[in-house]
Amino acid sequence: MTSAGQHADLGTRFVARIIDALIIGIPAWLILYGIGLLTGISPASMLMSKVIAPMLIAVAFTGYCVAQETSRGTTFGKRLVGLRVLAPGGHPPDAQTSLKRNLWAAAALVPCLGAVATLVLSIAVAVTISQDPNGQGWHDRFAGGTQVVRT
Repeated sequence: MTSAGQHADLGTRFVARIIDALIIGIPAWLILYGIGLLTGISPASMLMSKVIAPMLIAVAFTGYCVAQETSRGTTFGKRLVGLRVLAPGGHPPDAQTSLKRNLWAAAALVPCLGAVATLVLSIAVAVTISQDPNGQGWHDRFAGGTQVVRT
């Protein structure tokens, strides 16, 4: 238990992450599909589906998380399941702290191998959250000790 509240369990954090991924992913794919229709580029083309789209989504997702965590202390997905992110002092993280915490998602920027790297890092996040008594993942420790707590 933290001084600010009980740490969030892995399952609840996972649900929040899925919600946030859908918030960014669905509109991003619709936009990219629309661009494909307007330009005549097939959405299934190798370049669009395997390189450009994951890179754009990684940037959008990382930016979304940083903007939400710094301005509200939570993302929409976390808010729906009753979670918030705290910096070591018990306040919402600043931009640098939030960027450090979420930077691992930008592994998708690596062409072709980004999906594998993101999967490996996601597994590492889940394992470290589940093994840590305070529910902190390696990305929370990398960011200086952020915590995700129940509200």
